[in-house]
Amino acid sequence: MPPPTTIIHVLRHAQHDDSTGLLTNEGEEQAFRLASVFINERFLMAQHITHIFCSPVPRCQQTAKIALRDVIARGIPIVTVQELSDNREVGLSFLWRHISLRERNEIIMITQGVVLKTLLGLHNVVYQPEEFPNVLIRSYLLIQELHYVPRPRLRRERGRVDQPPDYSTVHYRMAVKCAKVLVKYVPIVWFGISVIGLTIYFTIPSSQRSH
Repeated sequence: MPPPTTIIHVLRHAQHDDSTGLLTNEGEEQAFRLASVFINERFLMAQHITHIFCSPVPRCQQTAKIALRDVIARGIPIVTVQELSDNREVGLSFLWRHISLRERNEIIMITQGVVLKTLLGLHNVVYQPEEFPNVLIRSYLLIQELHYVPRPRLRRERGRVDQPPDYSTVHYRMAVKCAKVLVKYVPIVWFGISVIGLTIYFTIPSSQRSH
C-alpha cells in the first residue's frame, strides 16, 4: 500500500476590479468556466479534494464559492486562512492545524498572485501578474523534510538531573580523547623529568649541593 501523500493545488483568483476589489463580469465568467471543469466527472482532481483553504480577500472568496461549488456541495467547506492574505507572513505552517500527514490530503488554495510568489519560494523574483494568470491551477506534491531536533539540554533542579547529558556531542568526545592522552603520556613525561633532575643533581659536586 503506498504511503499517504499530500497534493497541493494553488489557484489565483479570477479577474477583479482594482477600484472595488471584487470580480468583474469577465472574472465571474472565468470562475464559472472553471466550475464547469470541476463538475466534469473526468476531472479527477475535483473528486479527490479534501480541503479548501482560501484567503479572506473578497475576490478570492468569490472565486472559491463559484469555481468550487461542486466540491463544496460534497461537504468540503471553505476554510478562510489569514496567512494567505499577506505575502510577508505566508507559509505552509497553517496546514498542520488542519491536516495530518498520516492521511491522504488533496488541498486547493485560492489566493492572490503576489502571495503565490512568496508561497512558492520565489522571494527574489519581481512579481509579474502574467506569471500567475487568473484561475490557472498549479499542482505540487508536498514532500516531508527531516529536520534535526536538538536533544534537551541538561537541566538541574534541586541537585537532581532531569535529563541525562548527551554523551554523543563533539565536546564530550574531545574531552575523552584529551583525558586518554594525558593518562598515557603524563607518567612518561613525569618520569623523564625526574630522571633528568636526578642526573643533574648527582653530577653536581657534593660540596656545591645546597642542603
